Amino acid sequence: DATMHIYSNDPDLRMKDVAVSGSRFAPNYMALSTPDVATTENLVIDVLLDNYDAITGVQFDLHYPSKYEPFDGNISVSDRATGMTATTRQIDEHTLRCFCYSLTGGSIAAGTGKVMILSLKPVAESAPTGSYYVSVNNVKLGTSELTDKYAGDNLQTNFNVFEVLLGDVNGDGVVDALDASLILQYVAHKFGDENPDFNKSAADANNSGEVDALDASLVLQHAAKKIDLNEIDKTE
Repeated sequence: DATMHIYSNDPDLRMKDVAVSGSRFAPNYMALSTPDVATTENLVIDVLLDNYDAITGVQFDLHYPSKYEPFDGNISVSDRATGMTATTRQIDEHTLRCFCYSLTGGSIAAGTGKVMILSLKPVAESAPTGSYYVSVNNVKLGTSELTDKYAGDNLQTNFNVFEVLLGDVNGDGVVDALDASLILQYVAHKFGDENPDFNKSAADANNSGEVDALDASLVLQHAAKKIDLNEIDKTE
């Protein structure tokens, strides 16, 4: 708020006072990203900020499907929030209150991108196929002045849970030598779990909990119709 003084050559009104007011809007938004997952995979939720102000604290309530549950160490921060601490607290049966903060004066600098990663595991090790969603409300983005600067609304993102075709690591609908080759590349550390063309659940052909050269061999034998991956002894 301010007063603008306007001077003129009007002999009866040499100065006019005009009240001026304005408000500042900072476009600080949050977004969610949740890819489709296989029935046995953990659900990964990326929390992104598009923030104009430096953010010193983040808080929100995450509502998740009953087919999933949290686990120890299921929240972390990205490079944008390096030095900050992320934690969760269960506030009801299917709601987590999530926090990201710094005790040393750190902040999330203005910019765009991922700041937190949340993971939920399937209840009973497998979630039914279908369409689901997660939602977020009660979002607060705090600044060093202890002011909430969140400019957005409640959030919701949808995802699908699909059945894994064992051995089909690239998701093209068939099990072939290319899938075996991708498994070998993964074992040789040519790429990691972040590769969108590699489904780790489908690669574990013998359900051992590890992806190794034996899985590649089993996939090749399946592709050559020498064995059926769905009928092999999973305990071997």
